[in-house]
Amino acid sequence: VTLYGIDSVMCPMQKRLTAWQRLDADLDKDLLESLTTEIGFDDLPQASSAILKGQIRGRTIVSPYFSPGSREQAQDEARMSHQMDELSLDL
Repeated sequence: VTLYGIDSVMCPMQKRLTAWQRLDADLDKDLLESLTTEIGFDDLPQASSAILKGQIRGRTIVSPYFSPGSREQAQDEARMSHQMDELSLDL
């Protein structure tokens, strides 16, 4: 999430954690998923052109590991990464 115009670096860590927890709790993850398209680097020229023409809406994630059918693997890796982040915050 990019919050343009907000200097979150200077925001105290506890407020940042609270904001991320609110996003996690309040964000409709199914809706976000339905608005998300994942592409690989090979698809970037076509997707960039389509974005500039206003033909793509929602989120487009460019993944160096993407290949058709790899979405489940990417989701598993994201979950593991999130769990590792939570563990590091607990330390």
